[in-house]
Amino acid sequence: MSNNPAPLPVKNTKIAVNVGGGVLNLVLILALLGIMAFFILGFIGVWMIAPAYGGRDLARYAPLQDGDSQLLIQYGRDGKVLAFSSQNIEQTYRDSVLLSNIDGLYPSLQSYVLKPNDTAITPDEVRKRIANIGLYEIRTRNLTLDGRVQQSSRLLLRSQNGDHLAAEWLPDSSTSTVVYTPPMMMRPTKLSPGDEWESSGRVSSGQSYKASGTIVAVEEDFDFFGRPFDDCVLTILEVTLQAANGTNQQSIRREWLCSGNGLVDAEEHNRVGLEFRLVAARSTRPLPDAED
Repeated sequence: MSNNPAPLPVKNTKIAVNVGGGVLNLVLILALLGIMAFFILGFIGVWMIAPAYGGRDLARYAPLQDGDSQLLIQYGRDGKVLAFSSQNIEQTYRDSVLLSNIDGLYPSLQSYVLKPNDTAITPDEVRKRIANIGLYEIRTRNLTLDGRVQQSSRLLLRSQNGDHLAAEWLPDSSTSTVVYTPPMMMRPTKLSPGDEWESSGRVSSGQSYKASGTIVAVEEDFDFFGRPFDDCVLTILEVTLQAANGTNQQSIRREWLCSGNGLVDAEEHNRVGLEFRLVAARSTRPLPDAED
């Protein structure tokens, strides 16, 4: 008699693999990952990618980005340096502008968003429409050669209607705040040579304003102090301020705007002639004194 235990009985078992269920689970997992990726990219897009207010031409020749800065050199009529200017751009928020206590600013913004067929517009509708507009505060600090610091700032609106100046803050002048109603058009959306524009309205200082501008082509090999630019336009803006007594104050501003660089050179003229010149300090070599 053998002492070996009897072998355990073995059953023939078939293992069934549910191929259909596995594929379905894989599809569900991939779909879930796709939905998560969509929301993640959407979140990043909202917070990391700024909308291109105003279209391609303005973004190309006159870029405005939150946090941008620029150093400019101001020359006088005799070609000698008067001051060094720093400009900083801050994209401000709708509510901070609408809730501002600056007299006349809300009516200015309201007039900007009015449509031709509007007879009245509610504050909620004003807020809604301004959400589609880029609001930029451009702060300027001038350091003169004798060590004085002069500060000013401007509120610029950028939209599908172009760039418009809504207000200026000039602490060192007799009129510290100037508001334009409606905002003054500085440049159109399309910067094509030959294009012209006009705008007019009232100024909070009691004057009326009338502005007219044009776009001029610049030669392909535009030379800026030894640094060539091959894609630039020249904007010319003439502004007339008329007081209640009929006296006029006129100015002409010329700006050379180059692709990817923005403002490269600018001239401000009054009735007498050249008042001052602003030159961007971007040359690869030291900037010489401006010529007459």
